[in-house]
Amino acid sequence: MALTFDIIDHPTLASTNDEARRLAEEGGREGLVVRAARQTAGRGRQGRPWISEDGNLFLSILLRPEVPMAQVATLPFVAATALADTLAPRMADTAGLTLKWPNDVLVGGRKISGILLESGGSRLGLWVVVGIGVNIVSHPPETLHPATSLKAAGIEWSREALTDSYLRVFGNLYQTWLGHGFSPIRRAWLRRAAHLGKHITVARGEERLTGLFEDVDETGALHLRLGDGSETIITAGDVFLGE
Repeated sequence: MALTFDIIDHPTLASTNDEARRLAEEGGREGLVVRAARQTAGRGRQGRPWISEDGNLFLSILLRPEVPMAQVATLPFVAATALADTLAPRMADTAGLTLKWPNDVLVGGRKISGILLESGGSRLGLWVVVGIGVNIVSHPPETLHPATSLKAAGIEWSREALTDSYLRVFGNLYQTWLGHGFSPIRRAWLRRAAHLGKHITVARGEERLTGLFEDVDETGALHLRLGDGSETIITAGDVFLGE
């Protein structure tokens, strides 16, 4: 059965993910979407603050997938691939539209979105919240990874129109992921993978590893070939390109 979405709008929230988590714990149905015009305490991966300026997109999708937990970990790839597929038709040149492991969408090598997955359990079973922020009209000037916006890339898009387009694409890919697993999503993600076959640096806490980005496997882990020829499998970390 196709997933249907029901958007709940708020002028201001601390975090759309927090509100979606609350709805999940209260028994909210799959397909609820929490959207806010502004967030006062948005966050990204590893608890980093997400700067939530007016005019940009902040939404969270409540899902209840009946799949193994190992597969749930690959949902951010679905969300990122869906955003790239949504943006591509609006771009004159898609060569600069790339995906950085594990869940960043880049335009011209700069981050245009943030994706945060959170999960838990309730009386109705497993719930997953996929939070998405997209820089539509503005982006922060100083960030760990260089950022950009759709406006800076020459793309004019309203929050409402972008939401509608994104949810349509995400819904289709989500059904593919439910029915066929991560494999087809992985193939689509790898076609746009930033620096695949090139050297990258991965930060894991205080440790920094530089090597050849060889692959993303069926679990979503990154395979890095180090200078001594050994292979390291990365399940969590920050990727820096061209270092």
